[in-house]
Amino acid sequence: MPGSQDNVAIDLPNGFQPSSRDGQGNLDGYALRNVDQAELDDRLSESIRRRVEAGNLVLPQLPETALKIMELLGDANADIEDIEEVIETDPSLCGEVLRLASSPLYGAPMSLRTVGDAVRRVGFRGLRGLVLALSFKGTVFRDRRLVKYASEVWRQARSVGEMGRAVAPMFGLEPAEAFLLALLSDIGKVAMMDLLSQEIQRDGTLMDLVHTGLVGDALYRNHEMVGGAMAEDWGLSADLVSVASCHHRYYENDEHPRQAAFVSFIHRLDLYLSEADEEAFLGAAKATELDFVGLSVSDRGRILSTAYEAFRSLHCQTVG
Repeated sequence: MPGSQDNVAIDLPNGFQPSSRDGQGNLDGYALRNVDQAELDDRLSESIRRRVEAGNLVLPQLPETALKIMELLGDANADIEDIEEVIETDPSLCGEVLRLASSPLYGAPMSLRTVGDAVRRVGFRGLRGLVLALSFKGTVFRDRRLVKYASEVWRQARSVGEMGRAVAPMFGLEPAEAFLLALLSDIGKVAMMDLLSQEIQRDGTLMDLVHTGLVGDALYRNHEMVGGAMAEDWGLSADLVSVASCHHRYYENDEHPRQAAFVSFIHRLDLYLSEADEEAFLGAAKATELDFVGLSVSDRGRILSTAYEAFRSLHCQTVG
C-alpha cells in the first residue's frame, strides 16, 4: 500500500495489522470513548483527579535493586564489578539484563556469559535506560485485573522508546537520551494503574463496567498530572520530570519545549501505527510538532521511514 505526503513515501506491507487486538487500539486520546458510558467515564476521572489534588496518592516506588543500581551509576567511584554484584542479587533482573543486552538493539546479536559482559556491551548510560524500562514494566503489571490495559501501557512505552531512539539523530538528540525521554514520558500511567486498582477496590461496580474507552480516557486525562511527581520521586533528571509533566501540550512546556515536542510527535506516530492508520501516519509529515522544532521536508520523510521500520521491527519481535 504505497503512499506519499510532501515527498514522504512509505510502503506498508500488505496485511499489516495494528499491534493491539480486540479493538483496543492505543489508549491515548478520546477516540475510543464510549458515549453510552460517558457518565461513568467522568465519575472515575473526577474521583482520581480529586485524590491527586488532595495529595491522597501513594506513588509506586523504584524497586530496591534498581534504586541501588541507579545510585551506583551516579557514583564516579563505582565500577562494573560493583554493579554486577547488585544485579546478581536479583535473578529476574539478571536474566532480563543478559537477554536484552544480547539483543540486536545493542548491535549484532551475541551470547553474553556474565552480567559484567552485558554492562560493558550496553554501557552505563544504556544500563540506566534498561533498568528503568524493566522497573516500569514490573510496576505497571502489578494488578492482574488490569493486565489488558497494563499490556497496552507497556506496549506503547516500548514502542515510543524504540522509535524515539531510532529517529533521535534527526532531532539533534542522543539516542539513549531520546529513548528515556520517550519511554518514561508516560510514567504517570504507572501511578494511574495503581489508582485505578484502588478505585476498583473501592467501587466494585467498576470492574464489571470497565471498558477500554473508560480506562484509556482516565489515563489520558490524568497521567501528566501525576507523571511529573512520579518522575521526581524516582529521581529522574530535570528534563524527564518536565516532559513527563507536560508533553501533549508541548508548547506550554517552558523548560524543555523541544524535547516535549519530540515526545508528542513520537506518541502521535505510535497512535497512527498501532491503529494501522496509513493515511494519518503519512499525514504526520505535516505535524505541528515538526514545524515547532523546524525540521525540513527531507528530514520529515526520513523520520517517518525510520520510525516505521523501528515500529515494525519491534512488533515482529513481539508477535514472532
